[in-house]
Amino acid sequence: MASKSFEPIAEHILMGDRYILTVLSARPRRVKSKGREYWQYSINLPINLVRLFLEMTGEEPGTLLPLTILATPSPWYHLINWKAREAQRMFKRLPEELKTKIEALGLRDGGPVVLIPSRPEELRELGLDPEKPVTLKDIVEAVEKHVLEKLKLERIVR
Repeated sequence: MASKSFEPIAEHILMGDRYILTVLSARPRRVKSKGREYWQYSINLPINLVRLFLEMTGEEPGTLLPLTILATPSPWYHLINWKAREAQRMFKRLPEELKTKIEALGLRDGGPVVLIPSRPEELRELGLDPEKPVTLKDIVEAVEKHVLEKLKLERIVR
């Protein structure tokens, strides 16, 4: 059964493509086939999430909708609505490393987060030269440094 209200945890932009971060449950079901028992897992997508995907692709309802799902077991902090007042109070007591992870993933504000630059000006903003070969490791290090600097500035302003 689809949930009545769906709100994505965060939205990420990765190399120019839009990704929605949400938490879904994989439900187990025991299945018998050819005299053997197997576990089969299924995921139900909330109808509002499907509508969002249809809107993103420009397709009509009833159209086959191929999806790419990058799945990972969710750490506990993915399951929290960080906009809630109680969660904001709890956030203040978290270790700095965890605060940085939560903010870098965009879980706290739910706004779009650019994870990997896709244009030369984004590389320059991270202090990288787009004229030279750039490895994924260079980008990851630059993004981490950029996010940490941004968070330090935001904390000073607050």
